[in-house]
Amino acid sequence: MSRKNTLTTVILILTLLLITTGVFAPPSQAVEWSADIRLTLDDDSDSSPSITQAIDGNIWVVWSSYRTGNMEVFYKVYDGSSWSDATQLTTNSSYDGHPAILGASDGKIWVVWVSDRTGTDNLELFYKVYDGSWSDAIQLTTYSYWDCHPAIMEDSDGNIWVVWESDRNEHDVDIYYKVFNGSSWSNETPVTTDQDADDRYPSIMQAMGGMVWVVFTKLSETDPNGDVYYKLFDGTSWSKDIRRTWHTGSDLNPSIAQDGDGAIWIVWDSDRNGHDANIYYMVYDAYWTPDTKLTTDQSDDFLPSVTAAVDGTIWVVWTSTRFANFDIYYRTTITSPCHDVAVIRVETNPTMALRGENVSIEVTTQNQGTYSETFEVLCHANSTLIGSTTIFLSPGQTNIMYPPFKWNTTGVPRGNYTISATVAAVTNETDLDDNYKEAGEPVEIRIRGDICGMYDRVILPIPDGVVNLDDFMIVAMPGIIFTEYPTWDPVWGPICDLNKDGKIGVADIILVGIHFGER
Repeated sequence: MSRKNTLTTVILILTLLLITTGVFAPPSQAVEWSADIRLTLDDDSDSSPSITQAIDGNIWVVWSSYRTGNMEVFYKVYDGSSWSDATQLTTNSSYDGHPAILGASDGKIWVVWVSDRTGTDNLELFYKVYDGSWSDAIQLTTYSYWDCHPAIMEDSDGNIWVVWESDRNEHDVDIYYKVFNGSSWSNETPVTTDQDADDRYPSIMQAMGGMVWVVFTKLSETDPNGDVYYKLFDGTSWSKDIRRTWHTGSDLNPSIAQDGDGAIWIVWDSDRNGHDANIYYMVYDAYWTPDTKLTTDQSDDFLPSVTAAVDGTIWVVWTSTRFANFDIYYRTTITSPCHDVAVIRVETNPTMALRGENVSIEVTTQNQGTYSETFEVLCHANSTLIGSTTIFLSPGQTNIMYPPFKWNTTGVPRGNYTISATVAAVTNETDLDDNYKEAGEPVEIRIRGDICGMYDRVILPIPDGVVNLDDFMIVAMPGIIFTEYPTWDPVWGPICDLNKDGKIGVADIILVGIHFGER
């Protein structure tokens, strides 16, 4: 063996001895965190997030969501100033969930998830790769039992590793992995083989120096609630199972990352406080720090994922039950206090209104800084001010404005209007890109009574911008117009029912007359 290889072996052995001693020491400096920041706001459940940083510096978060009425995978991207809208990644009618994400060194984004789309009772792993556009879904595992809870990483040689849990040995759950070398996948290989325990919820990374870490939860008859363990791979063999938590509560769903200074971060969820789950973390930097509580909310915080950004910050994302349904939250380490307020959502109802109707505009704001703030929120239709209000938010607090802004469209010209919200900059705020946001689609204002128009000598249910004889005749003579259809035609019926009483009658004719000639 060469002197260089001997030195490398010694370093790896010493590293393994230091890591496994279980010696505790306080961290070299206190870690300062941002407030808890809410990432998803949908009325349906969003859960099981995974986070990574792409080569261009953008932060990607992927998660499972029921917002379509079926479990699908969605993602958002943070470009350094604001988050993108949620984008749906999977569209299969089967279950797609528990995703894991990786930003690879070649710029590609990998997402692996669990699906039952094969039509059998078992769960399999699938993945997609983004390289300017998303690839089709590719099946990764084909075993007759279930494969679940994947995690993914890239090693220093550019190989892609996927680990997951599987019940394929029929008597306990173990952790397996596969490696993609750029052209083909390796065979599936077990990481754990403990026949007296279930090894679940794996996470994987490669540390500086080459050591591969897999962290997981072990559940057994002697420890049915579960504790955090890990194993190390030196390129040749795996270490023994190394225990990292010793609490009587459940320590589940660990996630692992290494920061630019070489410190190893493990985050997980635990119900050790006796009534709800919170996120905890520990750091290895020559010694292990004590378990540190990251979240303190009385709701359940669980299923965390951690990544280390190139700017030195640590990002932790998780699922929370703080609002009736599951939502995604995150925190980051910060280097200094900051002032930062933002608009994160603008929604309108309806998106098509008759002139004179009210349009409801719901604005969601968030304090993403470290100071409590009082600031003004303004709402506009194009350049016209609809209304303004002043609110107070604590650090990390989200406000869904109630009552919402009301836009009275009386006298508003027909057309499409961009609805937007702005939060006035607070003192010493530097991140202003997220102080303005537009609704996802414009609001169309139509004239009451303008229900149709003549197009190429054919009357169509498309407003032509004026209330005229065509509109009057359509409403006044449904017996003639609907000769071939029921009076309540699914297209013409609703637009002729101007007063929305469920029928076409004299009241509707009167409304056309009132607005006759309007443009």
